[in-house]
Amino acid sequence: MVDSNEYVWNCMAYIELNMVRAGVVSHPVQWKWCSFHELTGRRQRYRLIDRERLLKQLGGCAQSGFEANYEEVIERKLAAGETERDTRWTEFIAVGSEEFVRRVEERTYRRVQFDVRETSPNAWIIRETGDPYG
Repeated sequence: MVDSNEYVWNCMAYIELNMVRAGVVSHPVQWKWCSFHELTGRRQRYRLIDRERLLKQLGGCAQSGFEANYEEVIERKLAAGETERDTRWTEFIAVGSEEFVRRVEERTYRRVQFDVRETSPNAWIIRETGDPYG
């Protein structure tokens, strides 16, 4: 589960770079099955993403600026070499603000035990400790 705004942006960019991380392509534009084409306006037909809802989740940003900003985020991450695997997006139940992570923790009370911690200023994660299938 991902909190809103910057967490969604970072999660989307991380997913977008999966095939780059895997060494299949050097840029998401080369992988026609990823969301990059829809989110940057390259694909107009047969879209799967509810862009209106996504923009609302991102704080109500305008479609016109979103496409360029999203492409810029991807370019910046590629230029900075930020394509390595990040456990926040692969091993944790929730990523976001402390308030968001605590709400997730309360709502998933059936789990045995949680590891809740701050990973950077105002960025929190929660994951299940031990064997989840125990």
